[in-house]
Amino acid sequence: MTTRAAEWGKMWFRFRQSTLSVLGLAIVVVIVGAALLAPYIAPHPRHAGSFVNFEASLKPPSRTYVMGTDDAGRDVLSGHASRSRWAPRSLSCRWSSAFRSASWPATGAVG
Repeated sequence: MTTRAAEWGKMWFRFRQSTLSVLGLAIVVVIVGAALLAPYIAPHPRHAGSFVNFEASLKPPSRTYVMGTDDAGRDVLSGHASRSRWAPRSLSCRWSSAFRSASWPATGAVG
C-alpha cells in the first residue's frame, strides 16, 4: 500500500471509531439523499409552487399531510422537499428544523 493510501486507511479507521462522526455522516447522507429524491418523496408535488388551498390552511399533521400545512394550505413536507433541491446551502437548516418540529411531540412527552 502506498503512503497516501495508508494515511486514508488510518483516517477512515479513526473516523469509524467515533460514534458521533458516523452519526453525523449518516445525517448528511440522509439530508442529501432527501434532496436528490425530493420529486419522489414529496406526497403532493404540486403544492411546492404557487398552489393555494385556503380550506386546508394550517392543518395539523395527519395521514394526508405528514407535517401539516402552511397558511396557504400547501403541504409542508412537499415544500421542504422541493425547496431543498433549489437551495442547497440551506439544506441542513431546512431539514433539521423540519425534523425538530416533527419530533417535538415525542421529545415533549419524554422530557
